[in-house]
Amino acid sequence: MVLDVVAIGNANVDIVMYVDRIPREDEALEAYDSVISAGGSASNYAVALARLGIRCGFIGRVGDDSFGEFVKREFEKERVDISRLKVDREHPTGKVFIIVTKDGARRMIAHRGANAYITLDESDEEYISRAKLVHAASIRRKLALEIAKVSSKYKITFS
Repeated sequence: MVLDVVAIGNANVDIVMYVDRIPREDEALEAYDSVISAGGSASNYAVALARLGIRCGFIGRVGDDSFGEFVKREFEKERVDISRLKVDREHPTGKVFIIVTKDGARRMIAHRGANAYITLDESDEEYISRAKLVHAASIRRKLALEIAKVSSKYKITFS
């Protein structure tokens, strides 16, 4: 499969709670709305491009859990190729708990989970070699350098 873009990075489940204001210490507030969605910078990038009709693939890592299954289903619904999405049996899917106030202020708490263990292997390199552009977000420096090396080897634009 020829891809226009390969995105590499976090695949999370975002748990968003909408409140009137940020709670004080030891205070419980009632949320007026909540949403659970797939997220992560690289994931969101791939989904946005796929919605524009751009052929996208994703390299990342989710846990072997219900959240990981949810993320995979969301990618498939959006027509993002996840043939290189790895399932980690030792670490859970990353999660971000987000509190959003009526004025749009946000507070986030993140657990990287399986995202902290994203690596590239030979089949990932071959996958990347078929893309026109590689985009990485929220990854470790060492992995970014690896991706830059692979991108350079195949003369692929890297952001």
